[in-house]
Amino acid sequence: NFGVIVVVSLADYVAKVVVSDMKMNVTDSVETRVDKYDIKMLYELVLTVKNLLSSPKYRDIPLLGIDLSVPGKVNTQTGELQLSPQFDKDIFSEKNAIANLFKKQFGAPVVMTNDINLAGLGEMYDGLLKGVENGMLVHVDEGVGGALILNGKLFVGSQGFGGEVGLMRTVFRGKNDYLDEFVSLRAIKDELSKTRGTKLKTQDVAELYKTEADVRSYVNDTAVCLGSVLKDIVELLNISTIVLSGRIEQFGERYLQLVAAEVSKSINSCNVVYSKLGRNASVIGA
Repeated sequence: NFGVIVVVSLADYVAKVVVSDMKMNVTDSVETRVDKYDIKMLYELVLTVKNLLSSPKYRDIPLLGIDLSVPGKVNTQTGELQLSPQFDKDIFSEKNAIANLFKKQFGAPVVMTNDINLAGLGEMYDGLLKGVENGMLVHVDEGVGGALILNGKLFVGSQGFGGEVGLMRTVFRGKNDYLDEFVSLRAIKDELSKTRGTKLKTQDVAELYKTEADVRSYVNDTAVCLGSVLKDIVELLNISTIVLSGRIEQFGERYLQLVAAEVSKSINSCNVVYSKLGRNASVIGA
């Protein structure tokens, strides 16, 4: 009865609201699929939180804080969120608009944190990075993000932007661009939709991967591309474990093996595995 915290997780077009006590027991959880994060959707999330907290079981229990887990770069010095492709630009019409909305509605401390950094903490606490001194979480879904664990601590850099592997440049099939523009599910869907002349969803690509050689070849090439960038990180930082998460796991063991094969070309050994926590990692971290 000391108090509860609320986690509002916004990532990969899934909005999740979780209420937890201070012993990390989840007391309520609501998940909603969304097409776009705009002002209307944010107010709907506010109402979801209010409805949950109006339950009789929380009547005499204070709300201690709200953690907004968001995709995109969050400046740890200012708390500001840089524009993320998943959010409507109107959300950025005033500084810290998202955090301010929740502060005004609930009068509790609100922090905004990058979702992958939170997931990295979750993996450290109860996942495959538990007990790992130097490792990395790499999340491949609509975008590509990363969280670095160095000397047993989450490393976020001077402004909180550490670990942004998706912004590293690489070459894929003769093109030079950010890694995110080649290996993210968004990029894969866009490219395959062009070549096949029809708009594909993530599940469509996952099904075609099983049956169509050209789709399988393209996706596998992106796995090799990802692995080659991660190999360079292993060379530089000598990390021992890389955990892959996100819906990229739908491509199964072959995808993982191709990434691991490229990473193994480093002179430093590094284990590459799929996450066992999935989307819950960021909630646990928060």
